[in-house]
Amino acid sequence: MNRALARLWPWFFTLDTLIHLILRIEIWRILDHIILCDRFIPDILVDLMCETRDYRLLKRLIGRLLFSLIPKNSKLIIIDVPENIAYSRKHDIPSIYYLKERRKLYLVLAKTLGIAVIDGKGEVSKVHKDILKTLY
Repeated sequence: MNRALARLWPWFFTLDTLIHLILRIEIWRILDHIILCDRFIPDILVDLMCETRDYRLLKRLIGRLLFSLIPKNSKLIIIDVPENIAYSRKHDIPSIYYLKERRKLYLVLAKTLGIAVIDGKGEVSKVHKDILKTLY
């Protein structure tokens, strides 16, 4: 990948995320709605780290800026499963390596930012209970 593009891409992506945040999330929050985002800022950070191979992105200005876009009263949860289980559950994942790289970064992100990690290997009802315990 072009080094200049690798440095610029996170900034363009952050601008796009900011626009999306304002139009699709903040307006509803102002109207006092609860918003549930399946993929949001932590996912964007992990994707950008993988795409640019910049594993220190979280420590850079752009990483801190992206993380600051998460509303202060948000509750973040990462549901973790081993790569082989994730690979068997989804059919649009390119490879196990793809999952290994991302899982490692998600767990680092969780540790660094104090994000709750829930074991997603068990029954759906157990995962659901664990999510509720974490939220309340």
